[in-house]
Amino acid sequence: MVMDRVTTLFPAPRFLNAIPVTRFGVQLDAEIMYDANSKPLEVAPYATTLHPDPNKKELPIGCRRVGIIITNFQDCLVSGGRTGSTSLAVRLLKAHGFIPLVIDFNTIDSSMKAIQGVQKIEVLLKQAIERPQSS
Repeated sequence: MVMDRVTTLFPAPRFLNAIPVTRFGVQLDAEIMYDANSKPLEVAPYATTLHPDPNKKELPIGCRRVGIIITNFQDCLVSGGRTGSTSLAVRLLKAHGFIPLVIDFNTIDSSMKAIQGVQKIEVLLKQAIERPQSS
């Protein structure tokens, strides 16, 4: 359900790399990119791949790479925090230049209308790319 809302904002495969596996062992649910003006950027020339690709371009200066992780009920603590594996994935993403966005199972309520879910994800993404990144 959450990925349906994300793909409404970023149609795959042009603006969304679905289920990329990084070389450092983190399984993402989606990878998207923004240019320096916070507009979506086509992912194909810059997409994360498991194996090195000699034709892959470097991300232009000022652009940002967002790694989306969607956690299910088992990946969340009762207190609302992140499990150790999710926290490790977030730290690895930050260390490799990604802006991590973790969307847990109750962020998008099943009773929400589709447009409300899309708007909520759009707000979360804007907050993530505008937030100063710390190591």
